[in-house]
Amino acid sequence: MASSSSSSSSSSSSSSSWEHDVFLCFRGEDTREGFTGHLYQALSVHYGIKTFMDDQLPKGRDISELFERIERSRISIVIFSPNFASSRWCMDELAKIIECKDRDARHEVLPVFYKVAPTELRGPKGKTAEHLAKLSSRDAEMLSRWQLALEEFSNLRGWTFMQGVESGLIEQIADDVRSKVDHVSLDLRVDDHDDEKNSLQVTKHATDGDEPTCTKFVRAIGLVYALCFVTMFTVRGILN
Repeated sequence: MASSSSSSSSSSSSSSSWEHDVFLCFRGEDTREGFTGHLYQALSVHYGIKTFMDDQLPKGRDISELFERIERSRISIVIFSPNFASSRWCMDELAKIIECKDRDARHEVLPVFYKVAPTELRGPKGKTAEHLAKLSSRDAEMLSRWQLALEEFSNLRGWTFMQGVESGLIEQIADDVRSKVDHVSLDLRVDDHDDEKNSLQVTKHATDGDEPTCTKFVRAIGLVYALCFVTMFTVRGILN
């Protein structure tokens, strides 16, 4: 019982530390005004899901602040577009997201391969390989970390969009995220209910069985007074 109760409270406290339901990782020049902007509207405005988009961070702030936002988010949606790998900022975010996923199984990563085939990330190949080569010429130390992140990310289940109507895909993603967020909220409510039930059982057990010491003491004092009263009247009767 103790271990189940402690794991439940640990899960609740960890879950309550999530500040955002969703963190959006994307290449601004590719999708900010289009796909990502519309997805943000669907999640945040239509469904009321707490979604973080990097334009909520004041200009001039360090990327470490974005890393903190990733850690405090329940789900990361990564929109991998044609120019994603040209940005060190985006690649660092992706590496951090994969790190969070590997460290905490509850942190979900949902990939959207936007006009890029997942196979292009394995190796990598094509335009992604070209972008990464340019980035690594300025920071060779990070290359292996980025490549590992790309490899793991490309094997995750997600959505691939090459052409067509974006609104249908946005609706699918928003519905999927809503169901995940609702499921987590339900789990937390069940945990809270179980904690309350356990608390009531402890209270009941405390009142069952022997009476508390203070109650016994009060009853003993009452008995002494009663005996004194009887003795006093008995003595008075004899004297009279």
